[in-house]
Amino acid sequence: MSLSTAPDPYGVAPSCTSVPNRNPRAELESARSIILVSDRDRELDPPLPAVPTVRVAWDGVASCPQLDERLADAHVGVRIVAVGDETLCYSVLSRARAAGALDDEVSLIITDRGRLRVFCTHCRHTGIHDEAEVGAVVTCAGCARRLVIYHHFSRRTAAYMGYMVDAEEAA
Repeated sequence: MSLSTAPDPYGVAPSCTSVPNRNPRAELESARSIILVSDRDRELDPPLPAVPTVRVAWDGVASCPQLDERLADAHVGVRIVAVGDETLCYSVLSRARAAGALDDEVSLIITDRGRLRVFCTHCRHTGIHDEAEVGAVVTCAGCARRLVIYHHFSRRTAAYMGYMVDAEEAA
């Protein structure tokens, strides 16, 4: 798997969205140790720097106590690398930031953009939608409204904003 940065697959200009867009290798060369978070074992090309690396298996969005424990014990020089789909990577970024990590200490290697977390602006439910993309219409599991996935992205909640399809039309 290559670590190159690709253009936004949704066709939204980077200046018009709040989705983080950074070089995934930016701060790894100065790492003293690495926390590698992934949903499965992966070989990276090029490989990570030769520093102590702890692998954390991602078991889902709701909980990952092993990651939370590692983040609580992290110190200066630790870098976090998340490898997986967009939901996994941005959830790890959100957790790392909540634990006090800076954006530059987290590298995201997104392998798939087919699963998105969407925050419903009407009922405040956050759900995961498979085979979704920005601009698509999905159904909220919290209130059953049909939502448009908007390009606004919350780094805190690691979710795209969803609003009702016909919200501007009078009922």
